Amino acid sequence: MSVLPTNAPTYIPTTSEVPSPTPTLVPSSNPSLSIQPSVTCNMDVVQRAAILTDMAFSANSSFSGNDTITDIVLDWLLVKDDYNVCPKADNALQRYTAAIVSKRLFPERTLTSDHECSWLGFTCNLKLQIIAIKHYGLSHQLPVEISLLENLEEIVFQKGSMQESIPSQIFRMPSLEHIDLDRNELSGTIEVNGESSVQKLDINFNNFTGSIDFLTSFPNITVAFLDNNNFDGTIPSSLGNLTNLYALTLHGNSLNGIMPESICKLRTEHNLKYLMADCNDVFQCSCCTHCTPW
Repeated sequence: MSVLPTNAPTYIPTTSEVPSPTPTLVPSSNPSLSIQPSVTCNMDVVQRAAILTDMAFSANSSFSGNDTITDIVLDWLLVKDDYNVCPKADNALQRYTAAIVSKRLFPERTLTSDHECSWLGFTCNLKLQIIAIKHYGLSHQLPVEISLLENLEEIVFQKGSMQESIPSQIFRMPSLEHIDLDRNELSGTIEVNGESSVQKLDINFNNFTGSIDFLTSFPNITVAFLDNNNFDGTIPSSLGNLTNLYALTLHGNSLNGIMPESICKLRTEHNLKYLMADCNDVFQCSCCTHCTPW
């Protein structure tokens, strides 16, 4: 028989309140930027176009190839963009990628010749590398091209009606630490296909399905907000290996069985402070800090 906690807290932490294992060097605002390129591109026009086109086709080959959006962006980059980026510039691929992501999220928005770090929703570090994308109330799919932004640390697309699932390529981005997609209409299973550097995963209030075994692909995860989805099955005992976990929310799903003892030990022997789940006829948890129904 499960022993339900009687002193369940009424407070649920947000990802921003969870201690970060490493300090951040993100500036409070984007650096002052000029619409002019830092180095004038004196390359032959035909040669520049050929190299940038090869860059674009190479980038798209990892996905489904070219489509209308990629064609529009490439034409803009080659002909209409007064920034006139050189193919060998550090931000050539970043600018092309940011333009595609912007067009997929906002098809009617006109691309400008400002530095991409000044575009709405993008945050850059002092090296003018895009490290965060934040938008609210979006209704499109999550662009797979985001995975080309190799310095990206944070993705926040909250409170919209985004559909489909999360492209597996995004989980494998080398610098990505925080994904916040809560309160959308995302669905499908979570496919990681390898180890992920993500430390904070907030995907609650969506329509994801399948097991939560994917969490074992996040060895350094500190926060996993998975509540209010359609996950099912049992909770794997291997989650007890996630010794950096600080908060895990699982309520509002269709999980069954018993909370593994290995996870309960994370509360007594490690850093797990918030453990929330459904406690009912099909699932039992004797170590949860918060059970539903509340």
